[in-house]
Order: sequence, then C-alpha cells, then structure tokens
Amino acid sequence: MAGRVLAVELGDDGLRAAVVESTLRRLRITEVVELGDAEFAATLGAGRWDRVAVGLGGESAVFRFLELPFSDRRRIAQTAAVALEDHVPFSLEDGETAWDRSAPSRRSKVLAVMVPRQGLEGLRARLLSLGIPRAELVWGPTAALECFRRCQAGDATFIAIDTSPAVTSVSSVREGRLTGLRVLTSGSQERIARDLAWAVTSLAPDIERLLCAGPRAGQTMEELSQRLEGHSVERLAGDCPIEAPEDLAGSWVDNTTLLGLVAAVGGECGHPSITFGHGNGGAAGLEEAGLRRLGFWAAAAALLLASAAGLDHIRLEREHRALVRQTDAITARAMPSAAGSSGRKLKLEMRLSELERRMGERSSPAAHSSPLATLVAMSSAVTGDIDIELDSYQYDPPTIRLTGHAADYESVTKLEEALRADKYFSAVEVIEVRAEVSGKGVDFRLEIVLSA
Repeated sequence: MAGRVLAVELGDDGLRAAVVESTLRRLRITEVVELGDAEFAATLGAGRWDRVAVGLGGESAVFRFLELPFSDRRRIAQTAAVALEDHVPFSLEDGETAWDRSAPSRRSKVLAVMVPRQGLEGLRARLLSLGIPRAELVWGPTAALECFRRCQAGDATFIAIDTSPAVTSVSSVREGRLTGLRVLTSGSQERIARDLAWAVTSLAPDIERLLCAGPRAGQTMEELSQRLEGHSVERLAGDCPIEAPEDLAGSWVDNTTLLGLVAAVGGECGHPSITFGHGNGGAAGLEEAGLRRLGFWAAAAALLLASAAGLDHIRLEREHRALVRQTDAITARAMPSAAGSSGRKLKLEMRLSELERRMGERSSPAAHSSPLATLVAMSSAVTGDIDIELDSYQYDPPTIRLTGHAADYESVTKLEEALRADKYFSAVEVIEVRAEVSGKGVDFRLEIVLSA
C-alpha cells in the first residue's frame, strides 16, 4: 500500500509543496503546488499524511565539523552539543542541536548544527497554523547536496554550489565524502560573487571541478568563470534523481532543495542529513522511515527463506528415504543372510562401530588442539591477579592471535610470562602494546604458537 508523503519548502509569503507517493520500491512525486498559507491550511493541511518533511533555511543555523575520539551514536549524541557550544554565539539553553556523520566510512567525524530556539519556535507555530502537527525539519544545505550526490559517481570529487533564493551553499565533496561547507547569505551580486570565490578557494583549492545548481546557477557560473581561472565550472546535469511530473523533471536542477526534501522524507537520504523534530515526530523520524522500509524487505526475505527451507527439508527427506531403500536393496543382494530384520541389526552394528571409531579419534592427543581446549589451557595458565579483558580470539593452528585490553603494561608482561610457562604453548610473542586514547589502560596484540 502506498504511503502519503508531503515535502514542504517554505517562503516568506507562501510555500511550495510536493505530494509524494511512497511505496516499498520507489518514491514518485505526483503533484507540485504553490500556495499561500491560508490556502494550504484549507486544502493539503487538512489532509492526513504518513510523513512530512519541511525545509529549514540554511541561514537559520550555525554549524561546525567535529572530529571526535569515539564513533558510537550514544556518546556522540551526548557530546555534540557541548563541543559545538564553544563555537557558536549563544548557549545550549538558547538553541537545539542536531548532528549526523559526514560519511558512513567516517564514523567519528560529524557535522553538528545548532538552531536558535526562538527561530524554531516561530517555525513550529507557523506549521501548526498550516495544519501540520508533526514533521521533520530538514536543513536545506544537506537536502540540496543529496541531488548532487545522486548525479555523480559514489567516489566523485567536486565542489557543489547550490544557489537557492535566500542563501548559497558551497560544499566540498572528496571521494564521495563531505569534507567542508560554507553557507553564504544574500547580498549584492558583487558581494556574492566575491564570497563564492573565497569559499571555493578556502574549502578545497585543489578541487577544480565546480558543479552549480539552483535558480541563479547560470549567473553564478559566469561570474566564477571570470574569477577562478583553471577551474572547470559546470551546470549540474543528468536525469531527475526522483520520479517526478514532466514539468518538474525538466527543470529539476532549479529545484534541488525540494527534491532533497522528498528523498529525506522517504528515508533515502545519504550522509549527512540534518533533521530537527516538530511535534512528536522527533529528529530520528527520517531514520526510522528508512528502517521501516528496510523492515518490509527483511520480512519478505525471511518469508522466502522460510519457504525455501521447508521445501529443502521435504526434498532432503525424500532423498534420505530413497537412499535407505537403495541401501536395503544392496545389502540384500550382497548379503542375503543379512536381509530383513537381521539386516537392520547389521546396519545398527555398523553405525555403532563408526561412533566408537570417532570417539577414539577425539580421545587421541591431536584432538586436544581445538579452540575450546586451547581456551581451557589459557584459562588454567592465567591467574586471577592478571587484570586483562580479551576482545578477539583467532584460532588458526598452530597459531593463536589475541587482542584485548589490560590495566597497564605490567599486566601484559604477566600474561606473556604465564603463557610461556605453560607447556601447551611453544612460543608467545607480544606484537603490539599501546596506550588507549582515553588514557585508561592499554590495548595489546599477542601471537601464540601451540606445542607440537
């Protein structure tokens, strides 16, 4: 069943809204309308929507890239606002903070954005008057950047320049990762051109490819070509990244922010995607939308796997019965005296003999060199006063590799000496020992060789 999704780009005296049909496999824009606030509240605002995304102006926020010494989401959420406070002109109590990783592969580098609470409260009041009680507020610069990423290769390097009516955003993308961002407010054409040239050269002077989009892209390209020699200035090109009506698909390069909002509300926006909450939606609403879409696929895959497993079980059971019948027939021909009930007894005796043989193999000395037996030997060798924690255990006989954490260097030395003293191991070597980034303890790697 298709979901009803709405993406809204607010203006000073009205808005543009994209009505989106969201299914398991695709997003499709069915209609784009421009309405005043009162007209919207009486029409689309009175409808019921599964999800709503509203654009948050780039000029309404302050931001900074943060390089943190950890990567788990819980600790980043606790730290991002505090780390950002030193670089903004107001306190944490006067603003709201949202963050996202700059790229999936850079889990500790985040883009943190803070918006004054007063501005958010005014925006939320306007949304309530429009009949929107719950929505995700998506920051415009990251929404527009999604269109640039979708039209380039995953490892492309370029500078994206989006010229929306209110602000111009300049983003440096290196091998598919966002590495820098500038947001320039409106002003005279001379000032905007000067600021654009400064933003390009200060962000990434070695990146020569500039991609421009937005309603002022043509004029921006002309001015940059005059000011930046040696750079390749291009207009963003390609097919519309989201299925849309013909009039929007033909001019999609001038509507990157609206299309980015559609991608975000559908849970298909890449990193970073900065969102704030309105109503009971919460800033995590877009991520949850993506997880819901993934959940449908997971449920369908689980159903198919269960059906396949059932069919395989039936097939294997039939093959087993056929093999038993063939075995009985062969036994009857080769040993007529063993046919019938006595034949079944013979097969049981053969199986018993096989089990006894396997048990004998397990009791041999070679069987003791198993992952479990090696762990038992290590536990016996290491005394309780050695303060260590193992993180990984790689069993590749005759070599064992360990990584872990110890309270100090002396604990690693004690561990090495204890293992060397055990005859189960012929060699113990400390490959690496280094202090933790937090200063609490040390991390180590050991390589152990089993005795022959």
